[in-house]
Amino acid sequence: MNVLATIAVFAAETPGVEAHHPMLPETKELVFGIPAFLIIAGLLIWKALPLAKAALTKRSQGIQQAFDDATARKADAIQKATALTGGIGSSDADAAKIIADAKTQAIGLKASIESQTNDEIAALKERHHSDMASTASQAELDLRTSLSQRALVQAAKVVANLDETTQQKLIQASIAEVAR
Repeated sequence: MNVLATIAVFAAETPGVEAHHPMLPETKELVFGIPAFLIIAGLLIWKALPLAKAALTKRSQGIQQAFDDATARKADAIQKATALTGGIGSSDADAAKIIADAKTQAIGLKASIESQTNDEIAALKERHHSDMASTASQAELDLRTSLSQRALVQAAKVVANLDETTQQKLIQASIAEVAR
């Protein structure tokens, strides 16, 4: 037999025990139960209530601390965002300054390159003029040499056709001209 069935059988066989009201407990239970309840409730109020209040206060303080920390972090984040936003403005100013410096350097470099180019052009013109002058002198000298050689050839042909007295007169005139 099982245990519950045994308890039910003993409870049913107990003679003289009758419940006088289905909703109210026995008087003996009330006499011992109420003071026991009051003692336990008093002990709980006396010992456990301060601990519960301390735990709730500590929890409330933790929540408040977390809220204060969050507020401080938010203020710090706003301050950093403001600093970064201000940094963006200063970066625009820095960029404008860098561009202005670059333009100034570009203008200086352009002027330097133009000056150097003009100097090179002048040097090339000077060298070209001197080359032209030497080429012209060389051409003139070559032309004179060629003309002299042709004139000698032609003069030799003419002199070969002249008689002796005319040749003597021409020689004398040449010597006189050279002597002058």
